[in-house]
Amino acid sequence: MGPLRHCHSCRKLPIACLHFPATCPPVPPRRPVSRVPERISSEAGGFGPKTAHRFSPGLNKLSHEESFDQSGPNWLGVSGLRLNVVVTTEDRIGPRHFKCDPKFSSRKLRFSVIEAQWVPTLLEAPPHTHINYVVTDLEGGPQPPAPLEDNYRRNILSGGTFPGQLTKVGMQQLYELGERLRKTYIEETPFLSPTFIPTEVYVRSTNIVRTIESAKCLIAGLFQQKQKDIVSILTTEAESEILYPNYHGCKLLKVLISPRWAELSTLPGIAADLQSILSALGIAAHQHVDFILIRDDMVARETHGLPNPPVLSSWRNTVEERAVDMMCHLYEPSRREKLQLSVGALLHVLLDNIEKKLEGSSAEANRKLFLYSAHDTTLIPCLMALEIFDMKWPPYAADVTLELHQNRKTGDAFVKVSYMGQDQLIPGCSGVYCPLQEFKQVVSAYTLTSELYHSRCASTGGQAEP
Repeated sequence: MGPLRHCHSCRKLPIACLHFPATCPPVPPRRPVSRVPERISSEAGGFGPKTAHRFSPGLNKLSHEESFDQSGPNWLGVSGLRLNVVVTTEDRIGPRHFKCDPKFSSRKLRFSVIEAQWVPTLLEAPPHTHINYVVTDLEGGPQPPAPLEDNYRRNILSGGTFPGQLTKVGMQQLYELGERLRKTYIEETPFLSPTFIPTEVYVRSTNIVRTIESAKCLIAGLFQQKQKDIVSILTTEAESEILYPNYHGCKLLKVLISPRWAELSTLPGIAADLQSILSALGIAAHQHVDFILIRDDMVARETHGLPNPPVLSSWRNTVEERAVDMMCHLYEPSRREKLQLSVGALLHVLLDNIEKKLEGSSAEANRKLFLYSAHDTTLIPCLMALEIFDMKWPPYAADVTLELHQNRKTGDAFVKVSYMGQDQLIPGCSGVYCPLQEFKQVVSAYTLTSELYHSRCASTGGQAEP
């Protein structure tokens, strides 16, 4: 669909751990792998099968299989960190505001043709998703104010609910994701304790109710509601959040993205398709509706069995493709600064977790799992930075996992990335089990320390992308 579909830097390969409860089917059980190199640490995701897969650029099918020799005593299983980046595009009520929009407007998409009824019964939590938990700031103090959540509550959708809430469908999908991780990390391999232990598991979320609830439901599935202590879910203030591209906290990112956003309405393919679909839906141009918002509403309706305007059936593929085209245009992966400012600080945190685990210098030496509950708008730029974006919007309940492994004899460290249970061969890595130095080299173009991130974000003038 137009030149943007051939963006060479948006390769058809998935990446890190994000969660979107909704349409993706349950992941089938995988056979136990007896020769997997045991984990030191893993970030976001699950261990894949012994045969690893990568997606070939430009193809929508597996084109290569690589076997990794995992036999013998060379591999040492060390208690380690599992960084599970749970990024949620959850099964939620209606369209949420789109975080890539620097204006952060809380828009409602109301088709003049037909409106969905988002009723409160959609929000009833399944009993098996309940756990004992508390939401705090990063230091364990009171939960910070949540202006984004307040923004949602200013709008009431047809049926009586407000946008952006996690539904029981989404809760169930995240619970099932937790069950999948339990099978991998507790039942097939005794990596995690079968009961939640705070010293083993770190849980971090954006300060939005649906991502907090997503983390809660995943923990419930992972540990089957068994816990030795209360689960603390850590959040931070909106201005300092790094778990999504932060246009309010990073002024330079807003400066760089705003012109790209404005250009979207002038791009020939996108503009023509949008004009046609808005006309078919009876939406006036002044309503400022875009393909991302249309897709958001369309998929949410489909997931919950609510009616879409019949005209959308012939436009569905175009909506999906153009929403992705918009993201490619906004972040322009071939030029790195936008991606650095969007996910560079997060990537640095993930690498820092790995380094501290290897050094043994962390005050929390027993930590095995780092769980991050974020958004699809976090996952997509991460995928772009790793050059494994498959040009498809991540489905609900998608997850990316980074696992840390270590060679028993040499002490060499390796990182394995999987997406929705499938191992990924990262471009620039010599294998699915990527030597740590190679992995660091791959992400070094995008990682930003906290100090550098804040310094660059505060600067808005005279900036040129490298």
